[in-house]
Amino acid sequence: QVPSLLVDPEGMRTDPRTLDELVDIFDNLDESYKSVNPQGPDRESSSEEAAPGCPRFPETEDELNERCKASIDKILNFIQKDSVAIVSHAPCLQHLALALDGSPSPSA
Repeated sequence: QVPSLLVDPEGMRTDPRTLDELVDIFDNLDESYKSVNPQGPDRESSSEEAAPGCPRFPETEDELNERCKASIDKILNFIQKDSVAIVSHAPCLQHLALALDGSPSPSA
């Protein structure tokens, strides 16, 4: 798991909750969910190889672009529908849109 960007009231960085912890909190979690683009090893703490475009952090803008393109390709291939709603934060949404448009980068 990637450490969270959130900190506790004492300023200590927190880790994301595990699936078991989330299941205890929420009664409507789909425990069978599997990501179509699973997380790879952390870039800073592992020399382990990873699938191209898988989420690995920290990442550069080029790596973000590659991850978003791989993610949207895998999502569209998985759902095989005419439409889909994607909820994310602005940088990812921008790069997802670029991938759908066929643009290699924001500056292209």
